[in-house]
Amino acid sequence: MKNMKKLIIMSMLFPLSAFAVGSESDELKQEIIELKQRLSQLERTLNKATKIKSPTKKVKHKEITVADVEAKEQPEKTEKKAFSPSIQVGGAISTEIGGYKDKKTKQNYSSNVRNAKLKAYGMVHEDVGFMVEVDFAGDQHKLKKAYVNYFGMAPVEVRIGRFIQDFGINQDDLFPESHPHTCLSEFNETGVRVLTHGERWYSSVGFASNNFGTTKNNEIDQSKTLFLRASYAPIYNETNVVHTGISYAHHMPKSSASKITFKQRFENKFLDDGISASITNIDNIDSYGADLGFIHGPFSIQGEFTEAKVSRLARLRASKLKGGYLQMAYSFTGEQREYDPRFNKFSAITPKENFSFKNSGKGAWELAVRYSHVNLNGKDDLVGGKMKNLSTSLNWYLNKNLNVMFNYIHGKTDKNATIPNNKADIYLVKVNFYF
Repeated sequence: MKNMKKLIIMSMLFPLSAFAVGSESDELKQEIIELKQRLSQLERTLNKATKIKSPTKKVKHKEITVADVEAKEQPEKTEKKAFSPSIQVGGAISTEIGGYKDKKTKQNYSSNVRNAKLKAYGMVHEDVGFMVEVDFAGDQHKLKKAYVNYFGMAPVEVRIGRFIQDFGINQDDLFPESHPHTCLSEFNETGVRVLTHGERWYSSVGFASNNFGTTKNNEIDQSKTLFLRASYAPIYNETNVVHTGISYAHHMPKSSASKITFKQRFENKFLDDGISASITNIDNIDSYGADLGFIHGPFSIQGEFTEAKVSRLARLRASKLKGGYLQMAYSFTGEQREYDPRFNKFSAITPKENFSFKNSGKGAWELAVRYSHVNLNGKDDLVGGKMKNLSTSLNWYLNKNLNVMFNYIHGKTDKNATIPNNKADIYLVKVNFYF
């Protein structure tokens, strides 16, 4: 190839050189020089064009698929930790001391251990939990709760075992005694309850039986119960809450000989004489309930109303027993009551600062007022009496585990009460410790 290039160039230069020598013209010499420069440039161009490239190794590229891209987008899989069962223990101890007087007792003083609750709860499987609660206060211990939870269908929860019927607002911590109207709805029962919730609502349905179940407010022979509960919070933010709720329960006694006793005392345990109605010849009992709650910063207001319609046998007329309350509370230190719509639950305030001599902490202070009434007077032989109560409570929260309640109750009954036309005044101090 190189010889061929030289031959081409020489063949072009030879006639030009000869012509240039013959004429000896300066112009021709200049043209020859220019031609040589062009030929040199042409030679360089030919060299580049004819240069032999060294062979390169071909690299095979793997074809990228959609599966490869998706795999890269997925986070690295970590080994799933083995489930470890957990058990927690908690409880409450409450002690109260005070004085009281009524038509029967001119003046007296007393003290007692109001609650001595111990509970254990936890998870035995990633989808299975449990709860057991026993109250050791009084002469005999009482099994309050004992059930198994199943969480495998979240947000639906299934409870099987012993529990208190789901009726009305869950729990109240403003007063030493719970709402008086619970005598128409509070039953310890054994059965199954299905509950679920969203961000602002809660609902449950259950079926249970009660074999001589007893609570502090009633006694009931064996019966079966269907109950429903639903609540919703149309307003729920950091400083404002509006709560609404409805409840229904249908009780079916085993036989006409079955007996249900509704009873209520003066919002304390010192005076047991109040109102009481023992009912037989029962076909069924339908209980209806409605409740409202409102929270605005440190101020709250709450109320419930319950009606129990008792349908009877042996040509006895149906009766409607009623009860309800209205209560208000205000925190002088600015704390707000807690509320969780997912569990239908109001809770006590938590102090912004704990009480402390060393750090000059004052805890939290709250004043609560409640008016309540219960009417156990029906038709025919159903005459249990009426009761009204006005209760005030000054609550001091030393910390989230310890509080003290300074409570005054004024109550009165009608002529059909255990003590006819009774009037009572109760002063008490209750100390609550939670753990």
